[in-house]
Amino acid sequence: MLHAYGARQPHPSPSFLNVPGSVLKAHGIDPAPVRQRTPSWSTFLKAHWNSIFATDFTTVEVWRRNRLVTFYVLVVMHLKTRRVHIAGIMPGPNATWMKQTSPDSIERILR
Repeated sequence: MLHAYGARQPHPSPSFLNVPGSVLKAHGIDPAPVRQRTPSWSTFLKAHWNSIFATDFTTVEVWRRNRLVTFYVLVVMHLKTRRVHIAGIMPGPNATWMKQTSPDSIERILR
């Protein structure tokens, strides 16, 4: 087959046409068994409703030492009770702070 600019396009060989199922079959590997359908989202949420939390950051501008500083506010909400808790406020959150703050705030909400 020639392209408009004169180069030849190679014809695909049968090995390029194999789909994963036929490749597995050619090597004597049976397909995976049929799996059960997963539960719907509503079923999943009802089963785990007591332990689902939503977290997010928001920012607050604070005037400090003659300049404006951005503070990051970590907010945690327990979805079942819809209780909102300010987990912490920090001008520059980092991984260490997050690892300490998140579990502590969840424990306080559950009390």
